[in-house]
Amino acid sequence: GLDRVMEVQADQLLNMVFDNKAGRILAIDQGGANVDGVRQNLAKLDYQPRGVGNRVVVINPETGVVEKSIPTGTGPVNLALDEQRGRLDVTNRVSGTVTVYGRNDNDRELHSIALPDFPNTPRLDPETGALYVSIKNGEQAAKGSNESVAKLSFE
Repeated sequence: GLDRVMEVQADQLLNMVFDNKAGRILAIDQGGANVDGVRQNLAKLDYQPRGVGNRVVVINPETGVVEKSIPTGTGPVNLALDEQRGRLDVTNRVSGTVTVYGRNDNDRELHSIALPDFPNTPRLDPETGALYVSIKNGEQAAKGSNESVAKLSFE
């Protein structure tokens, strides 16, 4: 059942993972001027943004406090955590990149890898550490075009 509901100081939280080693929740704070514009202009909501977006937030699951913010590329969408290798991978849909961070190295950015169109969902092969990323078509793609998957390998 539902244990409790937490308020978190971030706007558009999507796609989260639990870091067992750190005992923390990692979540995408996407932000987004488009959504804020809809809230203010179309819905006429009196709304103050609570997050800055374009980041991963590290949340204490007991208090709901955002303890850390990790800057990402533009339009982060999803994340994958490789606890065995101490690696956090984030897909950034708008900037068209996958950003790789070292969880055991104070979340230092290790790589930023450019991919075509819109990288979306990452899936980790826990045995090899390879990362498979679905790539969505852009608006310019011909109707019915196949989408793709990229395989990223790390040493």
